[in-house]
Formats: sequence, C-alpha cells, structure tokens
Amino acid sequence: MNYVCPTPGQACVTTVDCGDSFVTGTEECDDGNEAGGDGCSETCTLEAGYQCPFAGMPCTAALCGDGVLVGAEECEYASGELPADGGGCSATCRIEPGYDCDPVTFVCTATTCGDGNVERGEICDDGNSISNDGCTGCKPDVIR
Repeated sequence: MNYVCPTPGQACVTTVDCGDSFVTGTEECDDGNEAGGDGCSETCTLEAGYQCPFAGMPCTAALCGDGVLVGAEECEYASGELPADGGGCSATCRIEPGYDCDPVTFVCTATTCGDGNVERGEICDDGNSISNDGCTGCKPDVIR
C-alpha cells in the first residue's frame, strides 16, 4: 500500500516520504520537516518526551513531570513526581523564583542574593546591601 509500481516488470518504489506532513508506512510522526531535536526525528520516529498529535504540525513536550526535559520546559522532576514543596520546579515545569535548576540532574537549589554571584533571577549581585551603589536586592538601583 505504501508503494507504487510505475513501470510494469520493474521494481516498485516507496511512497513514504519523511517530511511530507503525512504519517505513512512505518513513520511514527511527520511534522513536515526532516530535522531532528524537535520531537519528530529525521527518520520520522517519535523522540523521547514529545508527542506529535497532528501530522504536519510541530510536536510538543509530552508531559511536565515525565522525567524528560524538552521543549519550553525549564526544569523537570528526576523521579517524574512533583516534590511536595515544589523544590524549585513548578507543576508547569518552570523554575520558581529564588531557585535555579540543573538541566542534567534536575536538582534545584535556592539562589542567594548578596553572595556576589549573579544567579538565575538576579539582575546583579554585588555582594553587599548598600543602597544606591548600583545594585540593591539583586536588582539595579533606580537613581533619580
């Protein structure tokens, strides 16, 4: 069914064409391109952590909390389950204010304003609490 035989007596050819926006043959998905890393691989197989519900349309992250960091997710749960206190990663896989999360280990740690290190969510961190020196509370001072 996924072949045509244009010349009688000659070899038939496949009509399956990865990247044509149609799921045919052994294709698991077809998002209309031949690029991998977007949910549907260059061979039209589904990539881990994605779902491709509509042929010819972009794939999306399958599920926040599935243990796979993909798409617009900023963080994930190593166990696939949301920690009781959130632990720095929200139920929508967004990093919570005051935290930073490692994309490989999924471990989230609290950031520390005033330690001299600019961390996620901080615009500046000069390591002191002096007002009007350019940075207060890890945000630029507004001098009028």
